[in-house]
Amino acid sequence: MKFLLILCLGLAVSFKGFTQTSLEVDYVIENYQEGDFYVEYTSKKDNEVIHFVIQEYGMWADTIELFDSADIHVSVKHNGTVVYESDLNIKPEVVNYYYVHLSQSTWPNDYDSIFKESYEQNMWFGSNIFNRSPDSRDLQVISINYGFGGYNMLTNSLGALIYGEGNYDIVSFKKSSNNQKKRYNYTTVNSGAMVRFLPFGFRNSNYWKRNFHVDLGASYYFPLRFRYVTIQNNLKVKEKNLVTYNDFRINARIGIGPLAFFANYRLNNVIKRTGYLQMPTFTIGFGMNAFGEVLAP
Repeated sequence: MKFLLILCLGLAVSFKGFTQTSLEVDYVIENYQEGDFYVEYTSKKDNEVIHFVIQEYGMWADTIELFDSADIHVSVKHNGTVVYESDLNIKPEVVNYYYVHLSQSTWPNDYDSIFKESYEQNMWFGSNIFNRSPDSRDLQVISINYGFGGYNMLTNSLGALIYGEGNYDIVSFKKSSNNQKKRYNYTTVNSGAMVRFLPFGFRNSNYWKRNFHVDLGASYYFPLRFRYVTIQNNLKVKEKNLVTYNDFRINARIGIGPLAFFANYRLNNVIKRTGYLQMPTFTIGFGMNAFGEVLAP
């Protein structure tokens, strides 16, 4: 009898300490036309639908008891069109809370306003850390870049960017002697377009996956000022009218959130006079996009 009492007490304590794994998702939906919202929850472990619900416009909460800790993929459709998708990370023996706010965007190709709000502006700062050209052994490049622009999401994993940037570069000659210095000193403004690839989608619940991006595009650089400067025996001489106006470049970036490596490839030589070293054709660097973080879905 005493043994049974101890066994029952131990089972009671163990059950009391056990918490059922569950999922609760709170929804706020606004600015959509009338129609039903179909919400489907799919286990990523076996790709089977474990729960679905049909709701009208407004606010509600879905609570689901789970039998394992497999991640859940949630999809929301409005009148048959997908308006939200995300992967929800599930932790065992706890209540997993998520909050979803959907507001129909005024941009026709957007699912909602999440990405537009995150990428309404961006500022890009960077510095070249490597350059390559036929004359690169004689050149040392220091570059500062800055810019602005805005993204428009076309799908969950692909966006488009129209942007403008500026560059202030100093290109010095490594073989300058102690009493003689040579350098290019110039400022450019450029504009271009990029497409942004988000392999894991911008609604992914994982921060690192959601913010991993690859940008590919092209731009045109217009020289506001370009000087060839020589300093010898404290005498500074500046020369102008050295460059052409055909500075087109292919641009690429890869990074996470506001941080990224970038690469630029110049398609044409820009120094038109003979006897002067050409600017680097290929440069890579590291930069920061001040507004480059995707907000949580």
